[in-house]
Amino acid sequence: MEKMTEKNKGKKAEKTKPNMEKEIIKRHPNWNRYILVLSLIWTVTIFILMGWNLTQINLYTLETARIQARSTYEKDIIYRSWNASHGGVYVPVTEKTQPNLYLVDIEEREIITPSGRLLTLINPAYMTRQVHELGGDKRGVRGHITSLNPIRPENAADDWETKALQAFELGETEFSSIEEFDGEIFMRLMRPLITEENCLKCHAAQGYKIGDVRGGISVDVPMESLMAIEHSQNISIVGGYGLLWLLGIIGINFSRQRLISSERIRLQAMEALRDSEEKYRVLYENAPLSYQSLDEDGRFLDVNPAWLSVMRHTPLDKNSYF
Repeated sequence: MEKMTEKNKGKKAEKTKPNMEKEIIKRHPNWNRYILVLSLIWTVTIFILMGWNLTQINLYTLETARIQARSTYEKDIIYRSWNASHGGVYVPVTEKTQPNLYLVDIEEREIITPSGRLLTLINPAYMTRQVHELGGDKRGVRGHITSLNPIRPENAADDWETKALQAFELGETEFSSIEEFDGEIFMRLMRPLITEENCLKCHAAQGYKIGDVRGGISVDVPMESLMAIEHSQNISIVGGYGLLWLLGIIGINFSRQRLISSERIRLQAMEALRDSEEKYRVLYENAPLSYQSLDEDGRFLDVNPAWLSVMRHTPLDKNSYF
């Protein structure tokens, strides 16, 4: 019989558990709001941190492309300076390297070696153009020497380069942006070419003076490989923050369940106490023996009906003494 009673109690507890949870939520209506607000704060925080990280990765990718472009520009400046410091260099005339039509006023534009080999003078601009063509074919990095007043028409600036050159005349020292052309995305970077003394050999006739901005070198770095790396990093970042968000939401809901569970235990304990008190009261009131309850000063606190029957007394006042 006791086992059956315990079993019935267990079933009763299982049946009343959902109802008790509803009762708990009803008693504490703000709990769900607090959980919702906490979940929203956690979600917003994750999105802000993830957005910040993705932005930093993008800025790093762009800066990496700029560094590559600057490195190419600096290399161009170094070998141009070397060429200019020697007044140009002579190379054999070939199908790809023909005499420079824009150096017709330069004495000894061509020379013949004692062995009869024809050499032509390569100035810094001609050398830079050939290097850029070679680099574009092998590395994908494009370079272009340009000016608002070019000697060679092919060196004329495009719209983007024109904006950069105009910015240089206003004091800017670098101009860069992400641009798309020919179906590809490039980091375009341009820096000015400042007129030096050894530049006047070819450009004095254009009216340039030492220190003038006479043009610039633009460098176009393909972004495909860098963007592929960025995309891979972005996937890892989003996945990591997604997992972190999920763990946080699970933790918040786990805390909610723990809170409800604690409240359920407290309510069950209170209910058990009330049941115990009720059982005691029933036994006390229906006991065949007389019972009385006194305080430490001897005042009556309570007596059961059997006591009243035995003593043939009316219900006592609490101030009565034994």
